[in-house]
Amino acid sequence: MGNSARESLPEPHRFTPSHSEAAVVIIIIAVAFLWYATVWRQAPLLSLDSPRSMRLAREIKAGAMTELSIRTLGFPLFLILTGSEVTPGRALYFLSASLFLRSADYLAACLRYRKE
Repeated sequence: MGNSARESLPEPHRFTPSHSEAAVVIIIIAVAFLWYATVWRQAPLLSLDSPRSMRLAREIKAGAMTELSIRTLGFPLFLILTGSEVTPGRALYFLSASLFLRSADYLAACLRYRKE
């Protein structure tokens, strides 16, 4: 009697790409990453919001936060991890580009899963 609700649920569908599909995706992402890295040499660029995030990152790193920031701490921590709290460096760019490309890969996997 207690299992009747569980019995009515459909089996979960699992998406498992073939080795060749996974290899193609990895190659595309690697080529895109290398293309971004060689073509866009001046990256990362500062935006109008960058100085505030960098200042907050320096305050966090120094342990000198005197007031709670209205901003979330994720990006300033990201800046600290890449050593970009003073000047944005290539590590920030490479990590940002890899996260962007990985999210595109996740989106493609989700769309593929939805299609099947």
